[in-house]
Amino acid sequence: MKAGGITLEGAGFTYGSVSALAQLAAADTAAEAGADIADIDLDIAPGSAVLLCGPSGSGKTILLRLLGGLAPQLHPGTVAGTVTVSEQEMPGLDVHRVVEVAAIVFQNPRTQFFTTDVAGELAFGLENQGMERPEILERIRSAIAVTGIAGLLDRRLDSLSGGQLQLVACTAALAQRPGVVLFDEPSGNLSPASIDLLATVLRGLKDAGHTLVIAEHRLAYLDGIIDRAVLLADGHVSEDLPADRFFSLTDEQRRARGLRRLQAPTVGHVRPTAEAPPAPDDGDGDGLVIEDLTFSYGRTLVTDIPHMEFHRGTITALTGPNGAGKSTLARLICGLAKQDSGTIRLDGKVLRPRARNRASSMVMQDVGRQLFGDTVTADITMGLSATEREALDLPALLEATGLTGLDDRHPQSLSGGQRQRVAIAATAARHAPICLFDEPTSGLGFAHLLGIGAQMRALADRGAVVIVITHDDELITEVADAVITLTPPHPRKG
Repeated sequence: MKAGGITLEGAGFTYGSVSALAQLAAADTAAEAGADIADIDLDIAPGSAVLLCGPSGSGKTILLRLLGGLAPQLHPGTVAGTVTVSEQEMPGLDVHRVVEVAAIVFQNPRTQFFTTDVAGELAFGLENQGMERPEILERIRSAIAVTGIAGLLDRRLDSLSGGQLQLVACTAALAQRPGVVLFDEPSGNLSPASIDLLATVLRGLKDAGHTLVIAEHRLAYLDGIIDRAVLLADGHVSEDLPADRFFSLTDEQRRARGLRRLQAPTVGHVRPTAEAPPAPDDGDGDGLVIEDLTFSYGRTLVTDIPHMEFHRGTITALTGPNGAGKSTLARLICGLAKQDSGTIRLDGKVLRPRARNRASSMVMQDVGRQLFGDTVTADITMGLSATEREALDLPALLEATGLTGLDDRHPQSLSGGQRQRVAIAATAARHAPICLFDEPTSGLGFAHLLGIGAQMRALADRGAVVIVITHDDELITEVADAVITLTPPHPRKG
């Protein structure tokens, strides 16, 4: 199907009252669940690329769901106005037709995969449509020509980096040959190198005539790709700017709109990489010290660190390419995995995995896996003693993390950004000496980036070891005291 135009006239969506089970399902891929939209008027020309941006909770994700036919079919609610994509009325369109009209690539591609290997995933949707093998192979070859992932066809999905998974999701979407391709925070967890690959794919899609709609917080890489920027605020279109005007906004103007950086950082914007902060005079070390640490998955060495230090009162950014082993190192530090060899010491004392687990608090990349309470309050206070609960100033913590008024909500009914802040509040409440954050600002706007940075600073000022795994140069600039770059391990000599 050739790329089609998009027309919205008085379009709106109000989330319905649904069961707890439905809320859980609806929230699984949410970045802004619960943000209603109203009176949206838009005309998007065939073959153009449009950015949807604005603060978290402004309505970007539900607008994509309307365009992609996911609302109200999978996300119950009431639709107002008209939503036309490639001359098809999307609300109520048969699901088998939707994939021919528009395809969505989510921020976390794992949520849209159905198989275990790349080749099977690329064929899955086409096989379900009853296509013959020759057509399936031709469509896959055509999609791979755009995304360049031929070298990944024999790989398992669980062996790929975040950037590679995003490219597989793009390829699977293109194989459906939709007129419109929708992206929901596609750069959220990607390294700079992977973002460069994503930008190349987006340019290739546009050159091939596809209509692109991209909801995004990280904006600089889209300069030269998008034609327009549509800014949303409180569920309405606040501005509709041509790309040249949008990327000409001053720093003050973009901050006033709650937007992330519009230009790529230049030398000096990001703190220089350091092996570690200067070591204290105390030979035992003040903080976390790693010595000769190795870890393998089967026969594959994924972690090999001769020496690394993280000091109390310091926010250390741990960065590096996708697949370098950053999340694995975090799991080792907090005792969720046991090293093959080496030691991890806290304040001079060697800690085994169980002790490290007790001493650590971690905000995972997928926070939905660590929220177990039936209310926000229950999750924040989970594991605290009666004395600790009594001493906790919960209203102040809720206010500091932007969760005031949500204390009785089920965590899994919240937006992705809100769930992230619940996990951060739980970390702050525990007063753990080691606090780890794995990509805490993915899918978050500028205001929430600053808010999370303030929480990290409060933890560091309290004397905690604060480690943040991130590709977000803006977060590094705002909060990091030191930067350690992790690279994939190489076999040691000798």
